[in-house]
Amino acid sequence: RGVMMRQASTFQEMCAGAISGERIAHALAQVKSDKSISTAILDIRSPGGDARIGELAAQVRDLANTRGKTVYAFTDGIMASAAYRLGSQANELVMTPDAQVGSIGTYIAFLNETVRMQMTGTKMEVIKAGTLKAMGLPGTDLTQDQRNYLQATVEDLNQQFHNDVKAMRPQISQAALDTAAMYPGSSLIKGATATANGLADGIESSWQDFIA
Repeated sequence: RGVMMRQASTFQEMCAGAISGERIAHALAQVKSDKSISTAILDIRSPGGDARIGELAAQVRDLANTRGKTVYAFTDGIMASAAYRLGSQANELVMTPDAQVGSIGTYIAFLNETVRMQMTGTKMEVIKAGTLKAMGLPGTDLTQDQRNYLQATVEDLNQQFHNDVKAMRPQISQAALDTAAMYPGSSLIKGATATANGLADGIESSWQDFIA
């Protein structure tokens, strides 16, 4: 539940609606080591969060590929972005008709405050060493070298995201990978559903029906 974060504090989990990746990793490790457990369910309702969860996605994939273990991912709400990266590594992904999955993509946001600062009569002066040092500092513009670096970083993270999804879901449509769109469990628009685009394997009306 909530926004996925690396090393989220107890305060962030209780008061800011976050979920720590480390908490998930610990649970997955317990499931793998316990031979009496044959089925694991990732019950997900999350818009995503930190894109740097490659190790956690790999841990889910490893559990899904472990002999005698089956991993299901389920959502009756939203499973997007980093949360979908995690859920896509399950053996089977099931959702309710009104749920949405997808948003396969990455971004870095930069708030340029130079104009606002100029209007208040202030100006940022930076003395630095290193082409990329002080990148994104309030009141500064991004240089072309910095833009190129950030774009390369986004593309690298996005390729890792794509590789993880395709490793367990080779049937996924190119549109789902390229557009970062969200797909519902059912839709009046022909072909615009999660199952039609390979993002999900099945539709159930509720959690109870899924468990049954």
